[in-house]
Amino acid sequence: MTSIRKKAIEGFQAGDTFSISRTFSEKDMIRFAEVTRDYNPIHFDDRFASVKKFTARICHGLLAASLLTEIGGQIGWLASSMHFQYKKPVYFQDT
Repeated sequence: MTSIRKKAIEGFQAGDTFSISRTFSEKDMIRFAEVTRDYNPIHFDDRFASVKKFTARICHGLLAASLLTEIGGQIGWLASSMHFQYKKPVYFQDT
C-alpha cells in the first residue's frame, strides 16, 4: 500500500503534504501528443524551442501536471477543477 493511500485511510490533517516524482521520456511525450493531438513544435522541434528561448524541447505542461491525478487516484478523490502556474519548463529526462 502506498504511503498516500495509507494516509488517506488513517485520515488527513491540515498541513499534510505528498510528494511524487517521475521522469518523462520522449516516448511519454509522443504518446501524450497522440492522445491530445497537441503537436506544438515546442515539444518536437529543437530549433523552434531555441527560438522561444528554451534550452531544449519541453514536455507538455499538462503531461507534467497529470502527476496530480496519481494522488487523486490513490485517495479516491475526484477533482472538479484545477489551476496551474508553471514556474519553469520541464525538459525530457527531468525528474
